[in-house]
Amino acid sequence: MSDAAFIAALEGCSLPAAEFTHAAHVRMAYLYLRAGSFGAAIDRSAATIRRYAASLGKDTLYHDTITVAYVALIRRHLCERGDGGGWPGFAAANP
Repeated sequence: MSDAAFIAALEGCSLPAAEFTHAAHVRMAYLYLRAGSFGAAIDRSAATIRRYAASLGKDTLYHDTITVAYVALIRRHLCERGDGGGWPGFAAANP
């Protein structure tokens, strides 16, 4: 699935629940960080996860501290190691 299709499915709450894995969370944050500032990536990640979880009837699963920490960690990897030329490269370089 292309990055644009992935984000559209996630933001539109049509991504199958089984596909919102840990790697999908990382991919989301990676794409949001590449698209905007650190603050914007945190805000978009939080809003998207909350909306998506609510669409699944699991709105209590969101945790702000964990989301901010993961976005910060992914940003650190982007700053130190680069973007990998796209999601597949970044994912391979940051298992």
